[in-house]
Amino acid sequence: MEDVLDLYSKPYDPRKPVVCLDEFSLIMHDEKIEPLPARPGKIRRQDYEYIRKGSCSVFVIVEPLAGRRWAVVSGKRGKVEFLEILRRIVEEWYPKDSVDCISLVMDNLNTHKTSSLYDFLEAPRARKNISRLDVHFTPIHGSWLNMAEIEIGALMTQGLRRRINSPKMLADELKACVDFRNKKKRTINWEFICVNAREKMRRHYPKVAKEYIPPEFI
Repeated sequence: MEDVLDLYSKPYDPRKPVVCLDEFSLIMHDEKIEPLPARPGKIRRQDYEYIRKGSCSVFVIVEPLAGRRWAVVSGKRGKVEFLEILRRIVEEWYPKDSVDCISLVMDNLNTHKTSSLYDFLEAPRARKNISRLDVHFTPIHGSWLNMAEIEIGALMTQGLRRRINSPKMLADELKACVDFRNKKKRTINWEFICVNAREKMRRHYPKVAKEYIPPEFI
């Protein structure tokens, strides 16, 4: 936790951007009965019944201090999909000529292993990509430390809290939201720092003596 909080407290450096990655699933629904359109004096009305249309996964990548983000729709959220997002981050969105190192914050899931790049890329290319990443994992049950979750909440509020009936519709809605937020350069102002954490979560810290007495070695 403190590792991630220390990272967030550093001043913005365009050559060493802090990038947060997270993913979520969305169940798609279609209308069973055609909704009644809005008209003067009455809002749009829809029936409570719906038809399930499967689900999709969405990868959200955000650079909180620069106000840049991406959202990618996928049929699932397996290892291959994650590694493709990783490759895009390193090779396309943050190429070598624009940044020196990428501090990547993500959840500690079993699919979130940069070493798996060797399974899909030639060894020199995989090593080159991994060497440009400085990975910081959020602790177990601490995914709230990932600022990508804040971005997901903003995207949900702005355009996804309604019935989405297809991956194409989902991608279109996300593109509209992402383009708008990128145009406005919406940043994330993170204020929770280590001092706050030690006070608010002091019961989770180990109980240690006030004065450290070093052991004697033979």
